[in-house]
Amino acid sequence: MNIQLLPPSSSQLASQPGRAIAKVSFNPEDKALAQAGSMLAMSGNLSVSTTLRNGRTVSRPQRWRGGGATPKTLFLNQFYATAPGHVLLAAPLPGDLAVHTLTRQGLIASSLAYLASTTAVELNLDSQTLPHCLTDQVMAPKGQFWLTFAGQGAVILGALGGLYTVTVAQAYRVAPHHVVAFEAGLEVTLLPASSSQFRTWLGDDQRVCHFQGQGKVYCQTHSGSAWCR
Repeated sequence: MNIQLLPPSSSQLASQPGRAIAKVSFNPEDKALAQAGSMLAMSGNLSVSTTLRNGRTVSRPQRWRGGGATPKTLFLNQFYATAPGHVLLAAPLPGDLAVHTLTRQGLIASSLAYLASTTAVELNLDSQTLPHCLTDQVMAPKGQFWLTFAGQGAVILGALGGLYTVTVAQAYRVAPHHVVAFEAGLEVTLLPASSSQFRTWLGDDQRVCHFQGQGKVYCQTHSGSAWCR
């Protein structure tokens, strides 16, 4: 299986921020999962079926009150090839795409950023193994939750606006609404803004994501909450 990232204007150029397209090429018997509704077009010899994954999120207030978990569902399309072919995929929001090849660390990604993955990748919706800060309302506003990925293969990520990668060697800080995904080996916490300069930068959030360790962080140039105002 091969994955190319294309700008809408050409199938020969590298991806550019805007409205990128992922072209997933299949060999016979290859399979891939994608967010339902992300398909633009596909070869006639591919078959597609719809499935769903269920999970539950327990927020901090629910833990304190002893309340129940919030159910969450992810609708997926599964593509299967009986002969060589391809499918074109696009994210629902205008922006760039990136392909992450899984390592032993695994990956944690926003449900809004997940576009597709190869079927050898294990996708999990349960929040028990997630860092506690990811259940905070700042990191998981209404309609968003976090996914974990493990195993071998590739995960295609989308973003609002440009998508860039930071390789963390020791510590790094990102405004919460700009975090798309990060390798699971990194420690992440929410810290209060420590100065008036940080508070001005963060706007209404007043907190910052602090990453510690070694691994990759994927960030987007635009904030969904600000973009919708």
